[in-house]
Amino acid sequence: MKLSLTLFNDKEWFVSGMLSPDTLKYFNNQIEIAKEENIDYKSRLIGQISSSLTLRDPEDRVINKVFREILNCRYEHKGGRDLAPFVQAYIDARMSEFYVRESLSDWGVTDSNITLKNTSLWVNFQRKYEYNPAHTHPALFTFVAWTKVPFTMENENNHELARKTNQKNINGALNFIYGNGGQPTPHYVTPEEGGFVFFPSSLMHVVYPFYTSDDERISISGNFHAVPVKTDSTLKV
Repeated sequence: MKLSLTLFNDKEWFVSGMLSPDTLKYFNNQIEIAKEENIDYKSRLIGQISSSLTLRDPEDRVINKVFREILNCRYEHKGGRDLAPFVQAYIDARMSEFYVRESLSDWGVTDSNITLKNTSLWVNFQRKYEYNPAHTHPALFTFVAWTKVPFTMENENNHELARKTNQKNINGALNFIYGNGGQPTPHYVTPEEGGFVFFPSSLMHVVYPFYTSDDERISISGNFHAVPVKTDSTLKV
């Protein structure tokens, strides 16, 4: 799996990559099951979109196929520095903060028993003109992947509204907003079928509407939390 790390600062960053064809097929199958089960998730979310449903991951692919690769990958910086230790150190720090904040030592839990768990997973069905306003997630880390993108950025840029502006590649994009106390800065990510991003849940982001397709865009999202005991869907880090 080829991954890249976009580093805004020491607290705001994201990893991006492509799901393997097998994993993408697996999630598409799980989405069909989610449609049949029809367990609403929209009521838990801020998104102004048509539908969100609970998504199951019986093989723990998010942990075993995505997050494990994120930990094992070597990220090359343009200055020649390997950024893999940065990713690992950031994750370790957030886990340690959880251990202290929750006073887990009072319960006899050692910091070596802290694990990371994919605690929630859902699928979004977004249609033309719908959007997800600026928000963060109540977790340590968040995962987003696109399984269906019914538009091209070229068509979106040629839409009459986009042609009248001096900024391209906004319609239909995922926008990360970063900046420590200064002027907020946007960073736009163009969705691609099979593409995914993984980022600290505190990183502000927006999903903009698209205008040039009547079909739906399908994405999956999930949150990671630290847990004090080893359970299913966990990974020791």
